[in-house]
Formats: sequence, structure tokens, C-alpha cells
Amino acid sequence: RCFGMKSSSGVGQCLQEQREVGNGIRIQDITSLIEPVESDFPCGSAVNVEVKIAIPSVESIRPRVMRLTCDPGVLILQEDTYFKCSCGRLKLRVFEENDGELIYYRRPDSSGFRASSYVRYSVRDLPGLKSFLEKSNGTVGVVRKERLLHMSGRTRIHLDRVEGLGDFLELEVVLRPNEPHDSGEREAAGLLEELRVGDYEQIGVSYYDLMQAN
Repeated sequence: RCFGMKSSSGVGQCLQEQREVGNGIRIQDITSLIEPVESDFPCGSAVNVEVKIAIPSVESIRPRVMRLTCDPGVLILQEDTYFKCSCGRLKLRVFEENDGELIYYRRPDSSGFRASSYVRYSVRDLPGLKSFLEKSNGTVGVVRKERLLHMSGRTRIHLDRVEGLGDFLELEVVLRPNEPHDSGEREAAGLLEELRVGDYEQIGVSYYDLMQAN
């Protein structure tokens, strides 16, 4: 099934160069394949406070999200290929227009509100970079999803339909540099209350980890 909405490629975030991606790959080794996404942050990786919830269906929650955000959302088709990484997670995200991003992030595996630090790079040569990472790191899995993106202030609201897993609601509160995590947690908690999903099951791992568990 598809949401039946006009699709768009990903929305860029703040990112700064990180020296090591994992398993000994250095960013300077692949600068011909990637470039940093433009950033509003002065330095370091960006940080979100995130929460993920299993929902009965996108259709059951979408009207509440639309009332809250006053917009129909943007449909983004994504394919995430995960690679072996000694610390954190490394994935290559491809959008339907065949553009994409390399994303490295660290996030605890726990239910509830989680702080996620990440860096993202716009990819100029998707086949070349994917081949490079397959040879150097090795592929561990692929996640495909349809994502409806809504915005509520600085918070990204995702309604995800994940192939083989089902439907999910995800909130990502984008923190300012050096902002305490608890302020983002309060903001996310308020949105969960407004959306009336506070009693739904919270998921403490990535979609890739859920697929592995199944």
C-alpha cells in the first residue's frame, strides 16, 4: 500500500565532518563520493531527542497529526542499507529520485525518550559509495519504508510504513547546540499527549534491529 501523496527527497539537517565512520574508514578517504549537508550548527554532530511507537495503522493516526500540524505531510520513499560498524550505526539512505545520504549515528537501545547524535552527508555517487562500503565494511541488512513527514515547530513527526514490520509513529525533537536533553523530552511528551498515543507500545531499537529480531 502507498499513502497516495506526492513524494519528495529527504530534508537536510546540520552536519559536520566526523573523522571516523567505523571499522577504520576515514571520511577523507571517500570525499569524492560525499559532501557534508549544509549545517546551522557551529560544530559537532546534531542531536535529536527521539521516541518511536508501534501504531495500529498510519491511517488511524494521520488525522490527529494533520490536525496538530495543519498540513498533509510529505511522502518520502526510503531504502536504508546498514553496514558493519564498530561503534554506533552506519547506513546509506537512498530516496526514490536516486539521491541519498550517508548517515552515522549513536543512540542507546532503550524504550522511552532517547538522545541520538548523528552526522549526515549528501551523496554524489550512490553506486560508487555503496560498492566502497560493501567491500570495506560489509552489508548487514536493508530497511525499506514509506515515510510521511510532518513538522510541528522544530519536531519532525514521522508516520512510517516499514516493509515487513508494520506501521509506526516517530518523533524527533531537534535540539539546539548544548541544549539539555530533558527539554526535548518534555516537548516530545507533550506531543504524545496531544496525539493521544501515550499508552501505545514504545520501541527501543531501530527498524533494522526489529527486522533481525523477527
